[in-house]
Amino acid sequence: MPDNIVISQSIIEPLPAYVAAVSGATKAYVDLKRDVGRVSKPYGEPEVSANRVMQLFDQLARDLNNPAFGLEYARAFPVGGTGAFGFIVTQAQDMRTAVMAIARYTQIVMPSVDVRYEPVEGGAQLTWSYPLVIGAPLVQFNSFAAALVVLRMRSWLSDTWCPKRVQFAHRDPGAGAKYRRMFGANLSFEQPVNRFTFIEANLNRPNVSADPRLYKVVKQLADILLAERKSVKDFRASVANKIVDLMGVANPTLALVAKELKLGERTVQRRLALEGWSFEDVLGASRRSVAERLLRDTELPLTDIAFMLGFSELSAFTRAAKRWHGVSPRQFRAMRRG
Repeated sequence: MPDNIVISQSIIEPLPAYVAAVSGATKAYVDLKRDVGRVSKPYGEPEVSANRVMQLFDQLARDLNNPAFGLEYARAFPVGGTGAFGFIVTQAQDMRTAVMAIARYTQIVMPSVDVRYEPVEGGAQLTWSYPLVIGAPLVQFNSFAAALVVLRMRSWLSDTWCPKRVQFAHRDPGAGAKYRRMFGANLSFEQPVNRFTFIEANLNRPNVSADPRLYKVVKQLADILLAERKSVKDFRASVANKIVDLMGVANPTLALVAKELKLGERTVQRRLALEGWSFEDVLGASRRSVAERLLRDTELPLTDIAFMLGFSELSAFTRAAKRWHGVSPRQFRAMRRG
């Protein structure tokens, strides 16, 4: 499968200086620059492989023996490091506008990440998820991205501000005190989604340091960049997303997925066939991707993972894992952690 999931190269531009400052080692960054070609864009920054960047974050955390690497890189990351996106968040007139801007404009720097803003009783939630085709470990990169949001908000709220609640879909990386200082005490891992919850009082707080003129100019640029993005989503991806949404809730059969897509079963099969896929192929690939992510990034028991994937018993999951990886789920988890 082509590695066509990209993120803005601006995210790793400050990385060599940061790594040199803490260790003097830049080999991983050099390798990344050598192996990953830049994608030229008519507007905005060049892009690099999201998988390679996330692998790099994970590798550096291990090389530096620092389970909080993502958080600490976020602290060193410059305010304008993500260009228009960073400025539109820091120059928003209030927190609600800033959070809504994050939901709208994240695609400028991370086009394949799904970010949603949702008002709820007493406040609002910001939820985000990554595409299945990202096979790299997410713990460090996801922590980095979440910490950037908190730090940008703190720049005009207070040095100790935290969301009301923070949920991560990945496992606890083992740096509890540093994570609590960044995200507060109401922090949990291995949740169904990545999510920030904000209280209404904070959402209404004005940004006294905002520059309305600068915000207007940067927003116009961000809208141009967003329009240029024109992210292409194939039908297979839509089917895969529905399959994943149903996992753990219902058996993602062709009939049920077609119903969720508001299409007929034959239509789903025909459109998949035009892209060279069958429904069974997409179901198997989706199960494999979710299994790999849960085994690598969470501590969920194998029986729970088997249930979420739709296997009737653990032995069926074990047989499938051996077909996919050549080893049992337990061995695969140990290998990826090592």
